[in-house]
Amino acid sequence: MRLLYCIPSLENCGGTERVLTTRLNYLAEHTSYSLYVVTTERQLSPPYFKLNPEISVINLDINFEEDNTLGAKLLNYKRRLRLYKEKLSELIRELKPDIVTSMLSHEIDFLSNLEDGSAKIGENHFNRNFRYEFVKNNSKNILRRTIAKCRDFVLGYNVSKLDALVTLTQEDADAWPDVVKKLVIPNPLSFTQKQKSRGGSKQIVAAGRLTREKGFDMLLDAWRLIFKFYPDWSLMIYGEGDEREGLQSFIQSQGIENVCIHPFVPNISDKFVESDFYVLSSRFEGFGLVIIEAMECGLPVVAFDCQSGPGEIITDGKDGILVKIGDVVALADAMRCLMDDGRLRSAMGLSAIEKANRYSIDNIMSKWINLYRTISC
Repeated sequence: MRLLYCIPSLENCGGTERVLTTRLNYLAEHTSYSLYVVTTERQLSPPYFKLNPEISVINLDINFEEDNTLGAKLLNYKRRLRLYKEKLSELIRELKPDIVTSMLSHEIDFLSNLEDGSAKIGENHFNRNFRYEFVKNNSKNILRRTIAKCRDFVLGYNVSKLDALVTLTQEDADAWPDVVKKLVIPNPLSFTQKQKSRGGSKQIVAAGRLTREKGFDMLLDAWRLIFKFYPDWSLMIYGEGDEREGLQSFIQSQGIENVCIHPFVPNISDKFVESDFYVLSSRFEGFGLVIIEAMECGLPVVAFDCQSGPGEIITDGKDGILVKIGDVVALADAMRCLMDDGRLRSAMGLSAIEKANRYSIDNIMSKWINLYRTISC
């Protein structure tokens, strides 16, 4: 079987890139599939995550992201999209893949119209409204918001014409009512961790992009409410992003202590093992890969019950604690609950390890392989 995947780039350290790389490496090691990844953005460095050498990466050098202003994007988008369609169509005719998979990026505008005999699959690694909500929350420009709303409508129409759509959660699957064939396949664990957290370090950990949607501002606000009562506890945040300066400024202006924002580290599991529990303060998620990674390391997880993912992973009161989205006081109280009770942390940590087993790479990849076999027939 020949599989072709379309993604803007593999150079980023995001969850989509990590999950796709994990799955591709598994297929390269456990099947005889021919695997191709097609990227559109100029390659300035190797893939961030190690990729099996049997996997072919083909860069089409379209460079949508080169246009960094709204005017330039509007002016050049159709030209770049037309070039992308020509190059991708030619490549598909040459490689003759059985299945072409889109991460719902630029190719979704034309992919279902290509009559080459391959099955067309879409993968949504975010929640249904992420793209529009991102623009709405980060821009007050009426034109940009209007364009985003129109693009969101077109996205729904184009996705409905695919042969199948794979989402990470049932909540997200339900948000695509016009799609006939939908499957829920969660993200797999990208690692297994033999050494688990033993607790007792009195350290709380959080990790992710330092952007508004990840809600680290709310996490710091919750920590501000409780850190004085727990002078022997610390909060460690790992990540990079546009909000780093603002978060550091908030820490200083509020006199918050025992908290540190570290750069992202590739082997984040080591930091999880050193901690007592994990906190996810996101305003929204596509799935929450970091939740199952923390659980694999033996950590209970405190999280906002945001759209979408945490509520489908965490069993409240058993392997973690869910609190109402945006309720900073409730988040602080949930953290205090675990900080005050070592036995509860230990019991939840054991349950978290059991939960993580459901997301093992073998379990998740069996679902993908079954999909590939059935849809290519």
